[in-house]
Amino acid sequence: MTRSFDTASATTLFWMLYAAVALPMLVGLLRGRAAWSRLLLWPLSAAVATALIGAAVSLVSHALAATVTARQTHLLVGTTLLLVPLIGYGLGRLAARTTPRLCASTRHARDRRARPPAHHPASDVKPNPTSSPSPALPWSRRTKPNTLS
Repeated sequence: MTRSFDTASATTLFWMLYAAVALPMLVGLLRGRAAWSRLLLWPLSAAVATALIGAAVSLVSHALAATVTARQTHLLVGTTLLLVPLIGYGLGRLAARTTPRLCASTRHARDRRARPPAHHPASDVKPNPTSSPSPALPWSRRTKPNTLS
């Protein structure tokens, strides 16, 4: 005996939609190398995304219920089953890519740590093209003098 989506309870539909959103979202977070804090908040953010997506799908299906034929209903369900995991994966990748806003003092401390090293005047030395290669230049290649007469 199979149950259709029309006779399934709202909780069953929510958990099915949650699985369709949350698992691709977790994959997106892992592939995007999200921070641990994002991974720990993943179930909560997936529940919020599931509720929003479920509300949108419900609004669209009820708005189109009077004008949609049975064949178009199958097309709508198929499109939803295709788009919901893609939306979950995209939200996971987006959450992994963005960084949380920090307070001003923390942001400045982070910027100081990420600052490139100070400029050294010795790095401005350029080789003279008319002279022989200097041993002080690590990128130059010493060559043997031509011994052929």
